[in-house]
Amino acid sequence: MSDSLSRSGMSQNVKPKSASRRLAPAGIIFAVLGVLLFAYFVWRAGPGDIRHNISKIGAGFLLIIALAGLRFVVRAYAWTLCFEEPHRLGFWDAFKAYLIGDTVGNIVPLGIVVSEPTKAALVRDRVPLVAGLSAIAVENLFYMLSVCLFIFSGASALLLSFPLPKGLRWSSMGIIAGVLVAIVPAAFAVHRQWRFLSGVLEFMLARGVGRRRLASKREAAIALEDRIYGFYARNGARFVPLLMLESSFHMLGVLRSQTKEQELVEG
Repeated sequence: MSDSLSRSGMSQNVKPKSASRRLAPAGIIFAVLGVLLFAYFVWRAGPGDIRHNISKIGAGFLLIIALAGLRFVVRAYAWTLCFEEPHRLGFWDAFKAYLIGDTVGNIVPLGIVVSEPTKAALVRDRVPLVAGLSAIAVENLFYMLSVCLFIFSGASALLLSFPLPKGLRWSSMGIIAGVLVAIVPAAFAVHRQWRFLSGVLEFMLARGVGRRRLASKREAAIALEDRIYGFYARNGARFVPLLMLESSFHMLGVLRSQTKEQELVEG
């Protein structure tokens, strides 16, 4: 009995190390791609022009960089709050994976389709892949909710605070209506726990499409959906902190833009 337990413990210790070794080349590749992408944009914009604009901004450039970095910090920390026991992800691991995933999203077309799974894959030596994917999905749901609330608040404030031309007034009302149209069906789908992913797989299996390959993936899809839909029921106390973190992401973006404009005007 003790021998079997020791072998099980050894296998669990070996698995993260082997996963880490498999991910090391991917990390190097993404790092190189990120450096090349950065060099390309610097060359395209012109090093002289960049130097000139930075000199115009002055010391405020460091503040702008700090605000941009804080936005990554906020999203990475929000991701760590979306994990459920017994799985936990440290902030530093989440932050590194978030930076790499965001870099991938900026390099390839349809970036969000690739960047989000990449983040989960990069931490699978710390947490199971299904746990990482479900946490990413939950974090993105809170992010999308914060986007809708941010747009709704901005359009409402614009509509109520200023006398607007007819075209802009109708545009603001259309934005508010569009946000409501987006939120209400999404909330209904979450409330009813519609199984989109597993439903598609069941539809394909019922018609004999890829039964050998899709049967196991169907079980994984059900487990993933259970984690996502059950998150709020099990972690209701995290709702407000997560929504505040995602909202601060947008506020930091506004503050960064205002700081940049102010420094350019003063420069």
